[in-house]
Amino acid sequence: MYTKKSLVEISHEMAETLINKGDKVIDATVGNGFDTCFLAEQVGNKGHVFGFDLQEQAIKNTRKYLKNIGVLDRVTLFNVGHESMFQYIPKVYIEEIKSVFFNLGYLPGFVNSSITKPETTLLALNMAWRLISNEGFISIIYYPGHSGGEEESQCVKSWVSNNKTKYIYYEFNSQSKNRPGCFIIGKYPYSS
Repeated sequence: MYTKKSLVEISHEMAETLINKGDKVIDATVGNGFDTCFLAEQVGNKGHVFGFDLQEQAIKNTRKYLKNIGVLDRVTLFNVGHESMFQYIPKVYIEEIKSVFFNLGYLPGFVNSSITKPETTLLALNMAWRLISNEGFISIIYYPGHSGGEEESQCVKSWVSNNKTKYIYYEFNSQSKNRPGCFIIGKYPYSS
């Protein structure tokens, strides 16, 4: 389905209908903290967000942003790659996580930032699938237009199609073959 809305807006709209106060969620790629903050607001005071990013600058940016907004107390940040999330999420939350957000690519605004890579993203997606509850979902936004992005995008598409479940798929309304896309995939039977 093509959309004129931003893919982030679409993933947030879905989250607003599915995430409840008190839920536990994961931001697998915190970047500058915008998704992390959104998720922290959704889960409320009794919920919690676990955020991951390999880049120290991303963790610093996110921590500062969350502190300024006043939601840092409901977020735990880890300066490790998303492929390590299973080691850091308390075992009590296995199959209890309501949502895992992936906004792949690179840290916006930083020229020399590293990019997410297919091999670590696939590991992280498999871990996320094990972590989410039966009513949980994974939001994956990918960007094929940067160096390494096309390969990662193809890996994400393949992972989703091989996962025997329903999903919702959006592509940004553009004529470019490098248009970004978004999958919302869950154990719950979403309509495709």
